[in-house]
Amino acid sequence: MTGLPSGAASATAGRADRLAGLVSQGFARIGLAGIVVFAFLTIADVVGREFLARPIRGFSDFAELLFIVSAAACFPAAALQRQHIAVRFIGEAMPWRGREMLDLLGHVVMLVVFAVIAWRLGAYALDAAAKG
Repeated sequence: MTGLPSGAASATAGRADRLAGLVSQGFARIGLAGIVVFAFLTIADVVGREFLARPIRGFSDFAELLFIVSAAACFPAAALQRQHIAVRFIGEAMPWRGREMLDLLGHVVMLVVFAVIAWRLGAYALDAAAKG
C-alpha cells in the first residue's frame, strides 16, 4: 500500500512510466548516434589504411568500446517498449500459464545478458584504467 488514493498512485505511476520512456529514448538516440559515429570512423579507418597508409591510431580499442556502449544504450528503450526478440509461435500453442512462464524466462534471460554485459564492460574498464 502506498497510502495514496488509487487515482493518485496511478497518476504517479503514469508519470514515472513517461519519465522512464523519455530517459530510455534519450539513451537510445545517443546510442544510435554512437553507432553512426562508429560506422563513419570505420570507413575513415579503412580508407586511411588502404589508400593513405595512415590508419586511425588506436581505432580498434576505441571502436570496440564505442560499439558496446552504444548498443547497450539502446537496450532500455527496446526492453521498455517490449521490442526485444521473442519467439511467440511456441507460446501460442500453450495455455496462458505456459505463455507467462515463457515470458518470464525471456525476461530472466534478458536480465542475465544485461548483467554479463555490465560485468564484462566493468572488467574492461578496470583493465583499461590499470593499463593507463
